[in-house]
Amino acid sequence: MVVEETIFILDKIGIIAFAFAGVSMGVKKRLDIFGLFIVGILTAVAGGIIRDLILAKVPYAILHIDYLLYAFIASLVAITIYHFKFFVPAKPLLIADTLGLGAFAAAGAAVALGANLSILHTILFAIVTAVGGGMLRDILVNEIPFVLKKEVYATAAGIGGVFSYLTFFLGYGIIAASIVCLVVTILVRTYALSKKFNLPVIK
Repeated sequence: MVVEETIFILDKIGIIAFAFAGVSMGVKKRLDIFGLFIVGILTAVAGGIIRDLILAKVPYAILHIDYLLYAFIASLVAITIYHFKFFVPAKPLLIADTLGLGAFAAAGAAVALGANLSILHTILFAIVTAVGGGMLRDILVNEIPFVLKKEVYATAAGIGGVFSYLTFFLGYGIIAASIVCLVVTILVRTYALSKKFNLPVIK
């Protein structure tokens, strides 16, 4: 029960943050209202759906209607903000995106730990949950997925997954492991941004 409650909380934080990120991308691509809702909701829930399907489970987003409701409302708020041309500074969007990354990475790691999977599975689930929605969003709008071409993004989620597993392995429980994953992912992502650090590209 504790595991599910932890996953629900982290998922919903990620859903709200990533719905805004999805709509923001849709606005840049000049999508219509329907398109904005699609990319907003898809970005918000797709990572979690992929994660659950890997485990051959009915996705949380299907079993719990509030997942889609949160994604819809967050997308609606974002669309309204952009429609009325309210100024949206880049920094709050970046903060929301980083928070969503950490929350989804922690949720993915919690699912793996709850299923007693290995450290490699924990890393995989942290990454898939954190970046799956964004990758599908980028493919949908005909972009090379953001996580494959610049910035420390998926890597931050993977590092968070490592620390999450180690925390759990040391006997501190899933809640503590999830908090560690959330914090580490955010710190790694924030540090990389502040130093403008990117992974090397072969030329």
